[in-house]
Amino acid sequence: MRDAVPAAEYEAAAERLIAQFRTLFETLRSDVPDVAAFMAAHGVQCPMAVKRLIYSGLPATVEHGAGGPGRGGDRERGGAVAVAGAVQAFITAMDSLRLNMVAADQVHPLLTELAAALGRVGTLPPDWGGRARVRRWVAKVHAMPAAAELPPDDVRQLLFDLESSYNDFMATLAGGG
Repeated sequence: MRDAVPAAEYEAAAERLIAQFRTLFETLRSDVPDVAAFMAAHGVQCPMAVKRLIYSGLPATVEHGAGGPGRGGDRERGGAVAVAGAVQAFITAMDSLRLNMVAADQVHPLLTELAAALGRVGTLPPDWGGRARVRRWVAKVHAMPAAAELPPDDVRQLLFDLESSYNDFMATLAGGG
């Protein structure tokens, strides 16, 4: 919150730690089935860590769109590079689902990248609905074991939500959203 660490450094480190946590959690799930209860029992008081590791699976800069200008090579927030990155992330996620890449460890990084790319587009309204839809899916997939596959109904719904969000994104950029 104090900008003691630049957003790009924080985001890279947080994403790495979240991925490490997911891997370790899968290994220890039988010994520690409830991380929040484990933390409470041992007096660990890190509510934002619990939120990031267990529930959202997103660094704060991605979840809140708080990355600064120049993040990820962009020269200005909302610029053409940020928009192109978001379009690429949308298309990659949708194409991957259509190619039956539906395991949590395949879908989660794609959705996280999409959420990050949307956060870099500074011209999107803060209450833009597509961002919330993507975050909900990131949280849902984050809660799944890495090897678990999305059921066909969830894949269909995720594709629908991504396509709707992409269309809303394009309409918003054109001034009609």
